[in-house]
Amino acid sequence: MKNPSIILIGLLCAVLLSSGCGSFSDNETRPESNTIDPALQRTPPAISKSNLEEDITVMRDAGIDKIFVIRRRDGAAFDDEDRDFLRRNMPLEVNRILSSDDDKAFIVGSTFLIPPDNVKAWKSRFEVQDRTEKKIQ
Repeated sequence: MKNPSIILIGLLCAVLLSSGCGSFSDNETRPESNTIDPALQRTPPAISKSNLEEDITVMRDAGIDKIFVIRRRDGAAFDDEDRDFLRRNMPLEVNRILSSDDDKAFIVGSTFLIPPDNVKAWKSRFEVQDRTEKKIQ
């Protein structure tokens, strides 16, 4: 037979633990679980839309001097097929690619010359604008 003092201690612990986890009585009010204190609510910061000229400036500030802007001919945003085409025709010489103007333009930047065959492939499907700064000598 078990020691009666161990059984008594176990019962006492069970009573003490269960009394601390009781439910609200009828006289107590329950906190509203679905309400949030307005002082704690935050509005998310405004996300600025990508601006093509700002993105080009960022590339130039990073030391990238050969810059091309690629857009769809219909002015729509790039779809998965367009992205796949660009991925397959992107040379190793490219240092940075940015999506800009709500996915309606890609800015391709390089510190190396981009092979003419790649530019020709881009032009076969898209409008391509060379935004490389011409240096005055």
